[in-house]
Amino acid sequence: MNLRIHNRTPLRAAFSLIITLAILIVTATILTIAMKFAGNSSRYVSDSYIKEICELKLSSAIEKTLLAISAHDRGDDPRHYDCYEHYEENIDDSGDIHYSIYVDVKRYYLHDAHCDNVETIEIPSEKSHGFVLLEAEINASRGSTLVSRILKRTLQHP
Repeated sequence: MNLRIHNRTPLRAAFSLIITLAILIVTATILTIAMKFAGNSSRYVSDSYIKEICELKLSSAIEKTLLAISAHDRGDDPRHYDCYEHYEENIDDSGDIHYSIYVDVKRYYLHDAHCDNVETIEIPSEKSHGFVLLEAEINASRGSTLVSRILKRTLQHP
């Protein structure tokens, strides 16, 4: 039985160490880049979800405002109305997101009538009587940081 002992030279051992370190650095760089892309993807999905929720809540708030306009007591004088002006809602979601919704009635389009407390445009046609110009805004915030904000103007007939 012939046992052969390998003599490693110091140069060969140093070269192996350098190759091993280079492989570790390349692997760490690839993993770092992969984690960065995974974090960006996760943040994009979260922001998209919050934006979709904001759009749904804003549409709901506009519908609630139209319902409140229809149910609002305008007073006894048919030519001078006390018109509905503002809708506001604050929602704390089950998570850490807070939604603030504001809907302002900017203008009423009325035939042969006038609002005392909101800008009114007199229109000649009875068909368009009662249209309102709404400005709706929703802010979604996480703590004191604003995550999403949507502003929408719409012309509606309650």
